[in-house]
Amino acid sequence: MGQKRNGLKWNSDRYWQTAGYNTRLFTMFKNQVLNMALTRYHWINLPQTCDERFLELTLYTQGIATIARPRSGSHANQWLSLTMGGWESAPDMYGNPSKWRALGLNGYRFNVNTSNGYYCWDNHLRAPLNDRVDLWCRELVDIVRTMQQNRVHQKTPMIISGLQEKRLDMTNLAQQVCGGELIVLATDGIQDMHVQALTTNVPFIGTELWANYLNIWTQIYGALGIGNLPFKAERQIEDEVNSQQDPTNLIALDGLTERRRMCDYLNSHFTDFSEKPLDVVWRSDNETANYNTTHNLQKLFALNNDNDNDNGDDTDDAAL
Repeated sequence: MGQKRNGLKWNSDRYWQTAGYNTRLFTMFKNQVLNMALTRYHWINLPQTCDERFLELTLYTQGIATIARPRSGSHANQWLSLTMGGWESAPDMYGNPSKWRALGLNGYRFNVNTSNGYYCWDNHLRAPLNDRVDLWCRELVDIVRTMQQNRVHQKTPMIISGLQEKRLDMTNLAQQVCGGELIVLATDGIQDMHVQALTTNVPFIGTELWANYLNIWTQIYGALGIGNLPFKAERQIEDEVNSQQDPTNLIALDGLTERRRMCDYLNSHFTDFSEKPLDVVWRSDNETANYNTTHNLQKLFALNNDNDNDNGDDTDDAAL
């Protein structure tokens, strides 16, 4: 038996015209954005007791997260990446926390200050991206539903009228027409049937709506720091398109800077935090022009290794 939503089965024709369908569309768009958001950054040398996905999820939904270790209990001295369950004291004069509570989804919690952990903001604004994405996702739902309605109004329904005793003949005629038959078989009395097209005269605006849909996605990509221009306006030159990437690159760098601020604190204040320094990089698949080998330590390390290998090969060849 099909699952019911708003009193209707999800697979019924009427369900797709209800608010329940709007909710499913909204959830689909929101999950699509969330999946991209969680894969933008890659943490290097994060302790195994920390969870990279949960860390990024917390930053996305709450705008702040913490990496800390409890002083006692079953997880004593284990570094954990958790949510900020609450501030235990007033913030300093710049609005930064001095004492707070680390909280896990299962209710596990412990008190933290800068002597056993640190915090990380998602961005300089210190506001969760999730709230803004919700607004854009609702815009996407509205555009999709408008496109669907506009497509429906492009259809030209037919009105077939005639005598009651010709009802079966009219039904057969309608089935042949709807089935795309090139030749319609008629019987005596078809001249008594009247076929009339019902025209709505609603203009097709699918092109404009699709452009609006793509531009909303461009705003979402920009907020995520992902350079993408799926829609290029008419007469827009290449330099203008490239210049629009600059704000996107700054947003990507903004999130990276905030994350590295926590990395720098943990690396400098806790010598036993990790065998190698903690760092975070922008994933190469979404890499922007503003920072590639300069800011991506993994690439810089690989580049140096390649140069060393090339020099070694040249020496061996010369010796031969």
